[in-house]
Amino acid sequence: MQLQIQAPSPSLSIEIRQFIELRMGYLMASLRHHMRRCRVLINDVRDTLGKQSTQCQLVIALDTKDEIVIEGQHEDLYDALNAALHKARRIVQKRLKRQ
Repeated sequence: MQLQIQAPSPSLSIEIRQFIELRMGYLMASLRHHMRRCRVLINDVRDTLGKQSTQCQLVIALDTKDEIVIEGQHEDLYDALNAALHKARRIVQKRLKRQ
């Protein structure tokens, strides 16, 4: 599986990149052979109340040519990433069961 990490700021720290790779590996280990590519997009956004939060979007390309887009949003980057990864795992598992 190819992993791409994109953020508007080129100063995304090595620790954050390593955290993303570690969590992806841990949560998606059993599904990895069904995934061709995963793109992680990180953006800072304002929610409806005007608070600053982080949006983590995962774009997962499966071997079946399907592409799944999942979003997680939270005030904390790590929580946004975890939310998106947990959703992604559930959705990919459901999609693979339908085949």
